[in-house]
Amino acid sequence: MSISRFNTSVVSGTNENTLALVNLNVDLSLLKLEAPSEFKDLGRSLTRQRREIAEDGSVHRTARRLGAVFEGIAPHTPSLIRAYGSRVSEISRDSSNEGLLSSRGVFADCAGMDGTSVWAAATSGKTAIAVHLLACMLARAWSSSQATSIWVEIIEARRQDLRKQISDGLYNDSTQLGLALSADLSRNDLAEWDASTRAWLQVADDVQISRQKQLMLIINNVNIPVNQGSAAFGTYARVIEAWKTATETIEKVIRGQPHNVAKGSVLLGLAAWHLYPNILVLGQTPTTVNFNDPVVEESGQLTIGLSNPDANKDEGVYWSLSLSHLRFYGDPVRVTSITTRDASRLNIDEFHLLVLGGIIADWGGLYALDLLKAAEFFVCLDNITFRSNETSSLQPWKWHWIHLLGTASRKLLTSEGTERDLAVNTIALGQRRGRSLLRESASSIPPLFGLCDSWVLHILKMHDDLNYTFDQDETTGIEMMRYIAQKLHLQHAECIIRVRGASKYVTAIPHRDKDREYHINWVETEPSSSWDGICTCHEMGHHCHAGRCPCILHGQWCSYVCHPEGMSLQNTPCPGCQRSDLRIETTQERYDCKNLKDHESFRYIKGSLFDTLTLPLTLSDLGIKSKPGKDKPYAGVAPLFAIQTRSNAVRDGRRYLCNCFYEPASVKSPTFVLIAGSASDVGLFLRADLGLRARKRRLHEAQKRAQTERNHTIDQVISSMKTGQISPKHVVRYLTALQEGDPIHTPTFRKGLEIRHFADRFLFDSLHALSLATKTFTDLPGATIDLKIISTHLHRSLWLPSQGVRYLSRQQKFACIAMFESGLYNIDPAVMQDVIAISSRNSIFASAILHNDPGSLDHVDDVRRVVGNVGKTGMVLMVAPQAPRTKGVDLNEFRLVCHNPFDGKPEDSFKSTSLHLTFTEFELPVDIGERGAIDKDLCFVETLIQVYDRNQWIADIDVLPVFHNGNDAVRRNTVSCTGCSSTIPSELVSIDNWEELLEIPNDLGKLRVAVFRAYDNWLARLAAACICQQKGLRIVINPSKDVCWHCCCTKRWNWTPETLRKSNMVLRDSIQMDVTVDEQVGEAEIAMDSLSSSDSESSSDDDNSASQPSPNTSSESVFVDSGLRSVARSLLSVRINQEPSRAYEYDGYESDETVIRDSDSDDENDALNTYIPQVFIC
Repeated sequence: MSISRFNTSVVSGTNENTLALVNLNVDLSLLKLEAPSEFKDLGRSLTRQRREIAEDGSVHRTARRLGAVFEGIAPHTPSLIRAYGSRVSEISRDSSNEGLLSSRGVFADCAGMDGTSVWAAATSGKTAIAVHLLACMLARAWSSSQATSIWVEIIEARRQDLRKQISDGLYNDSTQLGLALSADLSRNDLAEWDASTRAWLQVADDVQISRQKQLMLIINNVNIPVNQGSAAFGTYARVIEAWKTATETIEKVIRGQPHNVAKGSVLLGLAAWHLYPNILVLGQTPTTVNFNDPVVEESGQLTIGLSNPDANKDEGVYWSLSLSHLRFYGDPVRVTSITTRDASRLNIDEFHLLVLGGIIADWGGLYALDLLKAAEFFVCLDNITFRSNETSSLQPWKWHWIHLLGTASRKLLTSEGTERDLAVNTIALGQRRGRSLLRESASSIPPLFGLCDSWVLHILKMHDDLNYTFDQDETTGIEMMRYIAQKLHLQHAECIIRVRGASKYVTAIPHRDKDREYHINWVETEPSSSWDGICTCHEMGHHCHAGRCPCILHGQWCSYVCHPEGMSLQNTPCPGCQRSDLRIETTQERYDCKNLKDHESFRYIKGSLFDTLTLPLTLSDLGIKSKPGKDKPYAGVAPLFAIQTRSNAVRDGRRYLCNCFYEPASVKSPTFVLIAGSASDVGLFLRADLGLRARKRRLHEAQKRAQTERNHTIDQVISSMKTGQISPKHVVRYLTALQEGDPIHTPTFRKGLEIRHFADRFLFDSLHALSLATKTFTDLPGATIDLKIISTHLHRSLWLPSQGVRYLSRQQKFACIAMFESGLYNIDPAVMQDVIAISSRNSIFASAILHNDPGSLDHVDDVRRVVGNVGKTGMVLMVAPQAPRTKGVDLNEFRLVCHNPFDGKPEDSFKSTSLHLTFTEFELPVDIGERGAIDKDLCFVETLIQVYDRNQWIADIDVLPVFHNGNDAVRRNTVSCTGCSSTIPSELVSIDNWEELLEIPNDLGKLRVAVFRAYDNWLARLAAACICQQKGLRIVINPSKDVCWHCCCTKRWNWTPETLRKSNMVLRDSIQMDVTVDEQVGEAEIAMDSLSSSDSESSSDDDNSASQPSPNTSSESVFVDSGLRSVARSLLSVRINQEPSRAYEYDGYESDETVIRDSDSDDENDALNTYIPQVFIC
């Protein structure tokens, strides 16, 4: 049916009645046409609610109006419409409504595939379908606010065009009708139209994921604009030109005509409409990609050239426009869309590849062909990390990011064909553009996380028994000085290491003796008699040498220095010294030596940082004592005392001291100079007195060689990990230091031999964010990530907790989802405190508490994804109202209020209960830093979760308070019962309908406890818990099955005084209203008499529905007095046959008279039992 068939009397062809036509009140957009047969399967797949909106709602009106506005210029493409209809039906058949978690869930009306805009266009005529194709192109290329601004601009330009045609006399009925209907297209209508289109694109992308990714791989490897030609063309001309070019070209291709792509609009159209002709890609080697799409003729092939005028660009298809309707004030904003960023989304596994590329972006020397080597490195790192025994003691989840990258690398290495091309393309994108994603600037860490550094690799190859750390402690400092001495090819007699400003000395180069090598460590000793009486050998009749052998007392091996008489060396202490209480557990750095005479004393010679250190022949500054004393030169060949460390290479080295630094008395005292390290901490000193010139020349040459020595290659590092040369324990400790932000010190061989350090806390904070985001998105199957995330800084995420936190809270997860879903929004989790769900595109990310039983807190921080949307534009943050309303007590329904004694049967009396979602008109935009923007892409929307009993509204609920840990009024029964009394306490009363809960007895929690019976009905239990909480009652939520009532009633719940006061107020108000209620008794009794002969269920559904509130009719909140007593309670309530104390004692309740008091007590707290609830929810 064509618009032109309407009676021309409605639309006149004369200029005189143009004004009247513009102001027509007849809304012709309400007319519905029959959809083309190719679209029929889509109509069958839509939910009832979505189909009603598409056929009779606002989206249908928008589609009809847009069709009328563009009637005269829409391209005629019948083959394209048929092919697109077939593809739409195919997608709708394959798309499952996995978002329908429960047919009775909160989001049941919103869940499922959103094809609203497509069906609205299909039932509005072929021009509307063509306009829908344009909507898909705009939604694919631009953000929601940008696309809406483009729609506003092109419609305004189209109106001006229509006015000009009318003024020039070039018009017909459709011209005037289009002008008339264009005035009714509001910005909100266009935003809703765009939002529904975006939701459809997500549905289609998910179904056509394989072919769509392959197509985007081709598109993103070209560099071609959507429009070509003069830049003087305005936005309207550019958009219409792109629309026509894309539709007309693809129309020819579908018919079987090959085409050479010269404009990016054709490729953008393919990506937006999910059509896949065979493509010939011209590169160094021409490649044909056969999609074999059945809706496209086989001969219809596209040819794409990959030779670009600007090889430095990697933008794919790009589109630049000037938007004058994007902001309230200012010049038109120049914006550019590129498909590599704006038209692409990633799943979480692909995001791992993007991060992988961002990590290796600073690993210079790794080219495209080496990506596989980088992947092999991450696989090896994953293996060696999780093989380490240190992982269990250092919280293995800290290395979750290594496992993620290792898993992504394994998939890359095992992939083939297009799958590998896609993976490599994603990694390459991360290399080019992903640096800012992980860090502020270029990382100071050498490639391979520093594992290629020679010094780091040297430490990692040390034996596991050597507990080296990376915080530059004494042990590591000594090893670094020895490493420098080795690299400089120094001899053992020409260098020495001084520790802590001359308190300790160690050899830099190991001493050699035949096939053994070892290091020596000197410390200062002083004469003392502090060991007198320490040994009991003489008292025990044993020969003891401990009196002149401090080595044994200090747990050291003996040397012949302590036995000048030639006593044989002792490997074990003498019998009297074997007692543990006689031995000093740790080796001290300053010793007292019993072998020295009391008159002997020695001194240190300490120099400043750059002073030359002179070592006299006595070597007293080394702590090596000469004999006799008094600083007399000693020309012997052996010092008197030293403490020796074990050898690095041969750990059982010889136990005697070398005489490297001893010379005849006639030789000048040796002189040493600091060449590396610190004179006050750990420093390497070079001998400067003998052969200095030759030594300096040799040192300079060795330093030049060390400077030119390259880092280890990735192949060498991988080989070291595979062959076990690298200690897994040291790797874990090294990565721990890096991850905690500790600087890693490494020597350099530049002038001065300075020690440099590297650290990158930002990188590892970003990797921690990756780990937590992965855990979040793993629970959201089908969720994708906007590629604009590549321009953000993960380590700046406001939702990111410290390194020690393993799980995100609900608020942090919502903030994380908002960032990754949009690629832009960095929201403080505190802002998400009251958010229950987020809606964006065709996804609803809802708190799991909306889908689970309230009896457990296991899902408090979980978030679920529901496929669907709430029909609002942008990203919607759903929050509950501050004071949810509850249905008032209707005295005409008093016969429903019985509160019968509970019989213990597990029944569900609330099968007809359902939850529904609706919205008030309150919306609060979130400031995202875009001042002056017209569209608000991120808003808080006040959301009502409404409880219905059939078609009768019961209450609006806020679910979050029920799950707050600090809510003392809500308890959960976790008592494990192994078999108790089956007797049901007589003071339990049943609640079997909503009226009985709304009109509670005024002695609850004192003489009676109500039992809300909704057996195995999580939805009704959730609704009841929320309503009770909003009324102020104290409740206990029992397990949904296998409840032991004896245990429930005997457990002391110990409510706080504040909880008792608040819950008592509910009943207190009821008592205070007795006078008011009694005035209504007469009328109620008359009403009861008149109803006594009628059916107790005579209340019709229409009468019940009359109490349903309209969320938008009034902004005034109605608070229900939940303590109103039933007028007929005296006639219908169950009488108590036992004394209160006897009844509670028999049923397991506390019978202390100080707890259960008379209902007329003046004390609010005493009016309630401290240990029992008011309502059990079962």
